[in-house]
Amino acid sequence: MSTEYQVRPVTRYVVTRYEAMSNQDGSQVGAASSVIGEFANGTLADEVADGMVAKDIASGIESRRSRHGLTLGEVISGQRIEQAEKAMKIKMHRGSLAGSMETVEQIEPTAKAVMRYLAMHGIQEGQNVSVRPYGRDDRIGWDVYLVTVAGLGVVAMTDGPLKD
Repeated sequence: MSTEYQVRPVTRYVVTRYEAMSNQDGSQVGAASSVIGEFANGTLADEVADGMVAKDIASGIESRRSRHGLTLGEVISGQRIEQAEKAMKIKMHRGSLAGSMETVEQIEPTAKAVMRYLAMHGIQEGQNVSVRPYGRDDRIGWDVYLVTVAGLGVVAMTDGPLKD
């Protein structure tokens, strides 16, 4: 038996479980798909899918995760961004942590990508933007960097510095 957890962006992100059943000789004899859950953003869906894969592997089941479609950050940047050192998380500053976490996207750690992300959230490009260290937020496991726009103050936060 093997499983694959698929993450698909819809209006929200849906994690599904695809299970392929096989004979002892390895030939496939059946398959099934089920919905695990629906999530407000891709980061949460990825974490759930990764947890499900780890659980299956711990149970001795061959398992992997795949992602289908593009995140908002990938649409903005025009390229696929895998979870790697080259990517950073960004979220808009909102009235609550839950509201803020619903805006989390993964983008390239560049000023240009930050500006594109902010533009998608109604902040005009070309404004004076700075990203500076702030501190640790253990609630979400981020080393927080504040994104400020001249005349607006703190508008967003990232989990790392810019690379350019």
